[in-house]
Amino acid sequence: MLKIIGVSLIGITHRRRGEPLQDFFNAYIGNPQVSNHQEGNEWVKGWFVGDGSAFVFVADGAGSARYGRDGARYAVDSAINFVRNNDLASKEPGEVLRAVLRIALEGIERRAKELNADIEDLATTFMTLYVRSHECFSVGVGDGYVIIDDGSGLKLLNEPVKGEYFNETQFITSPEVMKAIRDRAIEVRSGRCDAFAVATDGLWPTIIDGKPYEKFYRPVIDYLRSSSDVGKAVDELLNLLRSMQERYPSAYDDDLTMVVGAYE
Repeated sequence: MLKIIGVSLIGITHRRRGEPLQDFFNAYIGNPQVSNHQEGNEWVKGWFVGDGSAFVFVADGAGSARYGRDGARYAVDSAINFVRNNDLASKEPGEVLRAVLRIALEGIERRAKELNADIEDLATTFMTLYVRSHECFSVGVGDGYVIIDDGSGLKLLNEPVKGEYFNETQFITSPEVMKAIRDRAIEVRSGRCDAFAVATDGLWPTIIDGKPYEKFYRPVIDYLRSSSDVGKAVDELLNLLRSMQERYPSAYDDDLTMVVGAYE
C-alpha cells in the first residue's frame, strides 16, 4: 500500500502583497482506494492511497511571470490527464517521463494561446516523479527537488537546477529547456525508494550541507507510514508548514509545497 499526502501553502510575501499562490501539485495512483484533492484561496492539499504505480507533479509558477500561476496549474493538470487516460504500465519509465514533459509543455502552450500571451508569461518550474514497486524515477526543471529513502537513509535524487547565473531559475518554458524536451534529452534520475518527498524551493532551507535534514523529514514520513487516517496526516502537514512560516518568517517567506509518499 502506497500513501501520498501533499500541501501547497501561500508564502508570506505573496499574502502580504495580495498575490495568489503560485505553487501547484497533484498526484495519481492507479486503482486508488482513497483519493482527495481540494483547494482553498491560499492553500492546496491532497491525499491519495492505492496499490498501483503513482505519479507526483509539482510546479512553481514564476513570480516574475504575468501568468506564472496558470503555467503551474496547466502543466500539472495536463500531466495528470495524460497519466490518468493512458495505459503506461508496459512503457519504459524514461520514455513515460519524457512524454509527460512534452504533454505539460503542450498544456502551457495551449493556455498561452488562450490568453494571447507569450509562453514566457506562463513560466514555471516542473517536477515529476514516477513510482512503481519501490522504485522512483524523476525528471525536474527548475529549483525544486526530490528526496528518496532508499533504505540506507534520506538522500537527494534531484537537486535544484539553475540557469547560467546563480540566482537564475530554469523554467519549462525556457528556450533551451523546450528544445531539450522536444529532443527527449532531459536526464531521468532513478533509485530505490521506500519513501519520498518532492518540494519546491521554498523548503530548500531544510536541506543542510547538501543533505535532507532527517529531523524534519523523518517524522513526517514515519507519521504517514503508520497513520490509519491519511486525511488527518495531510492536515498535520499543513499545520507543520504554517508553523514554520510563523516561527521562521524570513527563512520560509516563499510559497511552500511538499508532497510526501511512503509504503506502508
